[in-house]
Amino acid sequence: MVLYVLYGGDELAARRRLAELRTAADGGSGMLDANLTSLDAQAATTEAILGAAMAVPFLAKRRLVIIEGLLDRFAGARGRGGGTDDGDAIDLPPSGGRGRGLDALRPLLDLLERNELPPTTDLIFTGKVVGSRNALLDRLRRMPGTSIEEFAPPQRDDLLRFIRTEGTARGIHWRPGPSRREIDTGDEWRRPSASDPVALLAERFQSDTLALTSELDKLALFTMGRDVTVDEVDLICSGERETTVFHFMDALMDGDLRTAFRFLERFRLEGASSQGLLTMMTTSYRRLALVADLLEQGATPEAIGQGIGLPWPRLRDAAIARARRHGPEGIRTAYREIVDADRRIKLGEVDEDLAIDSLALELATLAPTPRPQHSRR
Repeated sequence: MVLYVLYGGDELAARRRLAELRTAADGGSGMLDANLTSLDAQAATTEAILGAAMAVPFLAKRRLVIIEGLLDRFAGARGRGGGTDDGDAIDLPPSGGRGRGLDALRPLLDLLERNELPPTTDLIFTGKVVGSRNALLDRLRRMPGTSIEEFAPPQRDDLLRFIRTEGTARGIHWRPGPSRREIDTGDEWRRPSASDPVALLAERFQSDTLALTSELDKLALFTMGRDVTVDEVDLICSGERETTVFHFMDALMDGDLRTAFRFLERFRLEGASSQGLLTMMTTSYRRLALVADLLEQGATPEAIGQGIGLPWPRLRDAAIARARRHGPEGIRTAYREIVDADRRIKLGEVDEDLAIDSLALELATLAPTPRPQHSRR
């Protein structure tokens, strides 16, 4: 039996370590699914944990048992029950008596201390941020042979280094410099003050490594090899806006003009510029053009997903469907409309908001939502 304790605020690092342990437990047998038990500490019982840990592996050398969030049930307590008021999870009595929570786990802890679990079992306890007082962690530290691994969230220079490293892995190129986005004089306060896009990301998401990697995925998808500036970070990674950017473009490409205009109104309330919106549209139709080219070459859906950075089947297939509905000529028409709107805005021939609204109308009509097919009688 091997006991691992994984905890800390760097949830991404903890997940990656857990993936390593899963691979090691499989050992190339391909039978991990049949020998893996993952239990949530909020719902599991001590008997369920023991039952899983005592089972012998099936057609494999090892069995892996993961108890997620178990340490969190004891956060803020020393020698007492869990640090929450609903201490019924994992048979924990309500906290309030010294040692009561650990008493609920005594059958399991006694077996661990005597090393009486099967040698073929790998047992993993996880938790997030564990404070200086934690009854279960204190007990586990005294057990010989226990591997306790803390994943502290990156801070300061380590955080900036983390963002740059993860960005490089996604093909992101950073370009420092002040914001150059067009903003009305009265809305100057909306302009990001940072001149380093990496620092701006760190400022907005702090040490939340899972959120940061999600934002980096979106930046890589949006820029497609272009340099990332503070303006891209401000547009894509500003709270809830990053999701509306993609929903807006999906609505345009699906001919859902009502939804598209709803998002346009929201962007304007948040201070988005016409140039930022045009960049968003150009990038999205550039990706659509790439999908159309790959379709003409006879590429498989998997190859297309890899080519556009969308390996997820749902998103990949949606992009393929949009490219087919538009066709090469429809995509070229969209480009011409975007370029023409940009030219007219820069020459001052038309009001910016009117130009963007007209452009959205033109783009939405290029590929209306497919009508449902009715069966023939």
